[in-house]
Amino acid sequence: MEATTEHRRNSLNKIERELQSQPLDAAMTFHNAFDLPRQALPNVAIEEPLAKIRVALLEEEVGEYIEAVSRSDLVAIADALADIVYVVYGTAVTYGGLFSVT
Repeated sequence: MEATTEHRRNSLNKIERELQSQPLDAAMTFHNAFDLPRQALPNVAIEEPLAKIRVALLEEEVGEYIEAVSRSDLVAIADALADIVYVVYGTAVTYGGLFSVT
Protein backbone atom coordinates (compact mmCIF):
# COMPACT_ATOMS: atom_id res chain seq x y z
CA MET A 1 0.00 0.00 0.00
CA GLU A 2 2.79 2.40 0.91
CA ALA A 3 4.53 1.82 -2.45
CA THR A 4 1.31 2.66 -4.30
CA THR A 5 0.93 5.89 -2.35
CA GLU A 6 4.54 6.85 -3.05
CA HIS A 7 4.10 5.98 -6.74
CA ARG A 8 1.01 8.18 -6.95
CA ARG A 9 2.74 11.05 -5.14
CA ASN A 10 5.66 10.83 -7.58
CA SER A 11 3.23 10.68 -10.48
CA LEU A 12 1.40 13.78 -9.27
CA ASN A 13 4.71 15.67 -9.01
CA LYS A 14 5.54 14.60 -12.56
CA ILE A 15 2.08 15.68 -13.72
CA GLU A 16 2.58 19.15 -12.23
CA ARG A 17 5.86 19.56 -14.14
CA GLU A 18 4.38 18.22 -17.38
CA LEU A 19 1.30 20.42 -17.20
CA GLN A 20 3.50 23.41 -17.74
CA SER A 21 4.93 22.10 -21.02
CA GLN A 22 3.06 18.99 -22.18
CA PRO A 23 -0.54 18.85 -20.99
CA LEU A 24 -1.46 15.73 -22.99
CA ASP A 25 1.47 13.85 -21.46
CA ALA A 26 0.43 15.06 -18.01
CA ALA A 27 -3.11 13.81 -18.55
CA MET A 28 -1.76 10.45 -19.74
CA THR A 29 0.50 10.21 -16.68
CA PHE A 30 -2.48 10.92 -14.43
CA HIS A 31 -4.63 8.30 -16.16
CA ASN A 32 -1.82 5.74 -15.91
CA ALA A 33 -1.07 6.50 -12.24
CA PHE A 34 -4.69 6.08 -11.19
CA ASP A 35 -5.52 3.35 -13.71
CA LEU A 36 -8.22 5.45 -15.36
CA PRO A 37 -9.79 4.41 -18.66
CA ARG A 38 -7.73 5.28 -21.73
CA GLN A 39 -7.39 4.08 -25.30
CA ALA A 40 -4.10 3.12 -26.94
CA LEU A 41 -5.19 4.60 -30.28
CA PRO A 42 -7.70 7.33 -31.16
CA ASN A 43 -11.21 5.93 -31.46
CA VAL A 44 -14.76 6.40 -30.25
CA ALA A 45 -15.13 2.89 -28.80
CA ILE A 46 -15.67 3.87 -25.17
CA GLU A 47 -18.53 2.73 -23.02
CA GLU A 48 -21.56 5.03 -22.86
CA PRO A 49 -21.33 5.56 -19.06
CA LEU A 50 -17.73 6.75 -19.46
CA ALA A 51 -18.71 9.11 -22.28
CA LYS A 52 -21.47 10.51 -20.06
CA ILE A 53 -19.00 11.04 -17.20
CA ARG A 54 -16.64 12.95 -19.49
CA VAL A 55 -19.53 15.14 -20.72
CA ALA A 56 -20.68 15.75 -17.13
CA LEU A 57 -17.16 16.79 -16.08
CA LEU A 58 -16.96 19.26 -18.93
CA GLU A 59 -20.42 20.65 -18.20
CA GLU A 60 -19.51 21.10 -14.54
CA GLU A 61 -16.31 22.99 -15.32
CA VAL A 62 -17.97 25.19 -17.94
CA GLY A 63 -20.72 25.92 -15.41
CA GLU A 64 -18.07 27.04 -12.91
CA TYR A 65 -16.56 29.27 -15.59
CA ILE A 66 -19.95 30.84 -16.37
CA GLU A 67 -20.55 31.48 -12.68
CA ALA A 68 -17.09 33.03 -12.26
CA VAL A 69 -17.68 35.33 -15.23
CA SER A 70 -21.05 36.42 -13.84
CA ARG A 71 -19.29 37.38 -10.57
CA SER A 72 -16.38 39.06 -12.43
CA ASP A 73 -14.07 36.91 -10.29
CA LEU A 74 -10.77 36.80 -12.16
CA VAL A 75 -9.21 34.17 -9.88
CA ALA A 76 -12.23 31.90 -10.25
CA ILE A 77 -12.19 32.45 -14.03
CA ALA A 78 -8.54 31.40 -14.20
CA ASP A 79 -9.25 28.38 -12.00
CA ALA A 80 -12.23 27.32 -14.11
CA LEU A 81 -10.30 27.71 -17.36
CA ALA A 82 -7.43 25.61 -16.00
CA ASP A 83 -9.90 22.94 -14.94
CA ILE A 84 -11.57 22.99 -18.36
CA VAL A 85 -8.23 22.54 -20.09
CA TYR A 86 -7.29 19.65 -17.82
CA VAL A 87 -10.65 17.91 -18.28
CA VAL A 88 -10.40 18.38 -22.07
CA TYR A 89 -6.96 16.76 -22.13
CA GLY A 90 -8.20 13.94 -19.90
CA THR A 91 -11.10 13.41 -22.26
CA ALA A 92 -8.67 13.30 -25.18
CA VAL A 93 -6.70 10.57 -23.38
CA THR A 94 -9.94 8.68 -22.76
CA TYR A 95 -10.51 8.70 -26.52
CA GLY A 96 -6.93 7.69 -27.30
CA GLY A 97 -4.97 10.94 -27.23
CA LEU A 98 -6.93 12.79 -29.89
CA PHE A 99 -4.66 15.85 -29.79
CA SER A 100 -1.79 13.77 -31.12
CA VAL A 101 -3.76 13.02 -34.29
CA THR A 102 -2.60 15.04 -37.29
